[in-house]
Amino acid sequence: MVLNILAAAAAVAIIPQCQTALDAWCNSDVSCLHAMPAGATLYARNSTAEGSGTSEYRCYTAASLSPDKRHYSNGTQYCSRNSQLTAQLQGCEIGTKYTEVFVPNELGYPCIRIPAIMKTSTNRLLAFAECRNFTGDGCEPVTHTSHLNRNRDICGKYSDDLGKTWSPLRTLWKGAMQPAPVWSDLLNATVMQFNDLEDNIYQSVSSDNGRTWSDRQQVYGVVKSMVGPGVGLQLKQSNNRLMFIGHQGAYTFDTVWYSNDGKTYNQSTVSMIHMDEAQLVELPSGIVVANMRNDHITECKCRATSYSTDGGRTFSKLTYDPTLTSPICQATIITTKSGKVVFANPASTTSRTTGTVRVGVEGSQPGQILWQSSKLIWQAEYGYSCLTRLAADTQVGLLWETSGPQCTGTGASCRTVFSVVNV
Repeated sequence: MVLNILAAAAAVAIIPQCQTALDAWCNSDVSCLHAMPAGATLYARNSTAEGSGTSEYRCYTAASLSPDKRHYSNGTQYCSRNSQLTAQLQGCEIGTKYTEVFVPNELGYPCIRIPAIMKTSTNRLLAFAECRNFTGDGCEPVTHTSHLNRNRDICGKYSDDLGKTWSPLRTLWKGAMQPAPVWSDLLNATVMQFNDLEDNIYQSVSSDNGRTWSDRQQVYGVVKSMVGPGVGLQLKQSNNRLMFIGHQGAYTFDTVWYSNDGKTYNQSTVSMIHMDEAQLVELPSGIVVANMRNDHITECKCRATSYSTDGGRTFSKLTYDPTLTSPICQATIITTKSGKVVFANPASTTSRTTGTVRVGVEGSQPGQILWQSSKLIWQAEYGYSCLTRLAADTQVGLLWETSGPQCTGTGASCRTVFSVVNV
């Protein structure tokens, strides 16, 4: 069944569930609702408006529509939301479903950015992010409380039903940023590394599924670096060694540090020059690959990679993967239990849009990944993201930044949502 919403010149065919989603989006748009009569219900329609012959998506009240509510009739009770509603429609039509996890103004934080997510041994999902006392950097909510500082904290939520519902937001560490969690089989616990506001690295551990955390302890033996952002890595081929990667300054260099006991750390002898935000992945052979953001220093405008065959002590020379185009942004990469390599980022060279998940396998050359398929997740705004394994090996979880009705539309990182992706 297809519902035809008639515009001035042509019919726009929308499947019913997508029409319902668009209507719901309009009725969650705070700025539009405030401009309409109290209690008004809004309807998403592709139609014209007063003084305009242009047909586009808007949120209309019933009073501004024809009696059958199919198209614009008269008056000014509507809000133009063409780009936002078009993005919602595209996501619906390609089958992307999501659950909101972090939205502006929770616990008084105007912006919540830099997502990280992981699965514990009980299949609980732990989601973390920076809770910021300031706006900007891709996050411009419609309404927010102004703060006089640029402090930030690390906050978190959890889900016990594969991301369908999430716990209330909780502040975990004050004056902290760049959350990078990892599960440790050796400790039977979640290990979290993060930075304070002076870029020092700290670690905290939870043995009860994220309910409580140990006092933060500074990580020594590592050059001052910004962790991740994203997650740490536990090596299955190296006795559950824990590894983290971080960047020193903006496009200065990346470095890796690792621990065999989850407490003391050693630093890799190799630094990746001119790299920035990065993630690590262990291939089925045990080779570790660093996948890194760079400032478009090659013509491919793509992700840089380097690999280690000795558990992170040394890394190879940099190479670039032309398949992994990027607009200068963070990205995320993991493997499934069966050995598939899964990567997600905004797959554009010019803007933080076109969120895409790619699936590949390890190649015959050291550190090589052969990308076999890709899936468009979201055509419009798509910022930072983080992948995690789920209970089913045929699925992964994706925590990703985007815009929304709470946002002005000037950035890709105003809210964070969660999707389950089949791989």
